[in-house]
Amino acid sequence: DEVCCMASRTANPARTMPRALFGTLIGVTLVSAVAQLSMAAMAPFAEGMLSVTFEGALSARGRWFMSWLTVTGELVLMPLVCLLGYLPQPELMAAMAEDGLLPQVFCKRDKNGTYFRGTLLVGGVSTVLAVGVPFAVLWNMIAIGLLFNFNL
Repeated sequence: DEVCCMASRTANPARTMPRALFGTLIGVTLVSAVAQLSMAAMAPFAEGMLSVTFEGALSARGRWFMSWLTVTGELVLMPLVCLLGYLPQPELMAAMAEDGLLPQVFCKRDKNGTYFRGTLLVGGVSTVLAVGVPFAVLWNMIAIGLLFNFNL
């Protein structure tokens, strides 16, 4: 979603969007494959690979620095991932409002040209969900959303 929203704002979207989507899919596939392969090499299935984290597997192999680096990377990169996830939401909501799928409040711009009201509404609802819903439920909702997304 983020790639499509941001690529459509470029000077030549017909050229940029296929390249952006292809590059994103290849990059995500490679990173995921390498991560899964490294986890499978560190924690054989007999040890209960399903319940072992990267930090735990690295620590069990005596790789304390790599374990610390993994934890630090997760803490540093998580806000960035969240920001990139929310960045295109006002644009996406505005496009849906212009198509009549959401109320018109989402496609109204302020004097600076930003979707201020839509941003506040989406941010407020997201904050309430993040505070009020247990992480395990949110994680399952994300997994179900990804499952539907990749199957469509």
